[in-house]
Amino acid sequence: MKKKIRNIRKNNFDPIISKNRVKTYETFFIFGRHTLNTTFHIGLQDISKEDVDRVVKIIDETFQEVVKQGFEQSQIDALLHQFELGIKHQDENFGLKVILGLIYSWIHDTNPIDSLQITKYIEKFNNEIKKNPQLLQDVVEKYFLKNNHKLIATMNIDDEYAEKKKKKESQLCEQLISQCKDKQLIYEKGLELQKRQSAPQNVDVLPTLSITDIDKKVIRVPITQGQIGNTYVQLCEQPTNGITYFRCLLNTFELPNELKSYLPLFVNVLTK
Repeated sequence: MKKKIRNIRKNNFDPIISKNRVKTYETFFIFGRHTLNTTFHIGLQDISKEDVDRVVKIIDETFQEVVKQGFEQSQIDALLHQFELGIKHQDENFGLKVILGLIYSWIHDTNPIDSLQITKYIEKFNNEIKKNPQLLQDVVEKYFLKNNHKLIATMNIDDEYAEKKKKKESQLCEQLISQCKDKQLIYEKGLELQKRQSAPQNVDVLPTLSITDIDKKVIRVPITQGQIGNTYVQLCEQPTNGITYFRCLLNTFELPNELKSYLPLFVNVLTK
């Protein structure tokens, strides 16, 4: 649906851009699930006050278009693959992301452990959409077209905001200073804090690692040697949440020199 909203830019948003004389616009789509009642936000930046109603109309018409035309299966598959890889891929913050992801389950009173069964829910979704190809259109119609609970908010620039903020901060400082009874004590505490912060730190309390703490035995990962056609391959089984990672070497010896400058672009596209 995000892609469909972006695709209407040429026919609908470009006149607004031209009218407001801005080079581009910025949209954002946010699904808020951090509260018991979930929310969906659509925002458009750098437009004039006169175009607010028109933007709201464009968004409503886009939802109607989605319900009428539906979604391409290739878009659904790509989004599911992206979602599954984003959840299962193990990076340096994998554990933290998993723990934070469980918060939404607790908020909505579901079993947090059950929410980790990503493959099960993806298969369930695929089975349901096979039974009802209009599943996503029905959801959009129910929660967007027929849902009257919505809020339209506009934010306008205040040219005097910086000056007003500076004035309020100055007034607050004067108020706090006037209410302070023992200024000398605060001053002395500040000097004591500065002295402690400037003192050399005791490195003995920091955790350390010595050479004796490192195991001399190298943990070797078993690798299976194989061959596919004329290509030699190496297979290594690892706990990667069902994701297969593929690495290869490409011989670019016969690649013309005028095309070698495009290799970084080719690699970037191929690995996305």
